[in-house]
Amino acid sequence: PADEIEKLVVGLDSHRGCIFESAYEYPGRYARWTMGFQDPPLMFEGWSKHFRLSSLNERGNVLIPAIKEVLGRCEAINKETLSIGEDANKSHILGDILPVEKFFTEEERSKQNSIFSVVRAIIDMFRVDTETDPQLGLYGAFGYDLTFQFEDVKRAHKRDPNQRDVVLYIPDSILVQDKQASSSWKLEYEFAIGTVSTVGLERKGDSEEFVGQTVVPIRRDHEKGEYAKSVEKARG
Repeated sequence: PADEIEKLVVGLDSHRGCIFESAYEYPGRYARWTMGFQDPPLMFEGWSKHFRLSSLNERGNVLIPAIKEVLGRCEAINKETLSIGEDANKSHILGDILPVEKFFTEEERSKQNSIFSVVRAIIDMFRVDTETDPQLGLYGAFGYDLTFQFEDVKRAHKRDPNQRDVVLYIPDSILVQDKQASSSWKLEYEFAIGTVSTVGLERKGDSEEFVGQTVVPIRRDHEKGEYAKSVEKARG
């Protein structure tokens, strides 16, 4: 089991995927598992009110048409922008979120049109009883700018248009280790949509070695001498 976890850690230097570890447990919030995956079939990305769901291998290609059909019923999505494309034999879905046209009460504002509306639609499509399978889901990272999905305040700083607000993966093979119980297991999923399925298709993904920064640029949030001037102003 430990060897499998280490193998996964090394693999993530060149393959897409995630690994999470927790030694703390609280019902409904935290679990004491080490879990992770490599080469998932699908990746979801969001930039402001735009999103892209990409297939990362043949197994993902099987799922894309069915997901587009589900997203076509999502009221938060602008249907005129919802489309399927293809890059290097890998399918993807593109779409935009409709602007909000009504006011929401404080307790309902998270239900307004947002990137999370798309995430909820995908979750509903793959939903299973958590008592049966607590692992299948979307895993990844959420950025701070997702706050602007609900509070569209004026930005004080420029944003890189290529900066993603959210990146989530849907895995089809998950390695799980419970250190406290000294047990581990691997969950592998097959998906069937009508007459097509992922059965027999290889679980693989692109490989690209990670290259870190050798020189980190110096960044300041004040110009040279600016803070000293503010102190002098406060004294005066």
